Amino acid sequence: MTTMNMLQTAFIKRGGDRCPICYRDCVEAIDGFECDSHEAWREIECKNCHSRWHEVYKLTGYEIIRTGEDYEPKERSNEVSKQRN
Repeated sequence: MTTMNMLQTAFIKRGGDRCPICYRDCVEAIDGFECDSHEAWREIECKNCHSRWHEVYKLTGYEIIRTGEDYEPKERSNEVSKQRN
């Protein structure tokens, strides 16, 4: 494993709450998230050493927090149509 990979692994295990350069916990997001179809990122700055980096987030799934009141899944809609005929 390369040194960079080991540093990234340690950064991820710590939850990304410290600067990967000086290891201080005074980090702050510069702007909101940017994204493309597969991942999102945001720029982070260390207020101690002034290093900047991107935190990268990858899509791993989804969690439904609500659905529309009239929504029925297609499979169920087809079954209901067959029962009505």
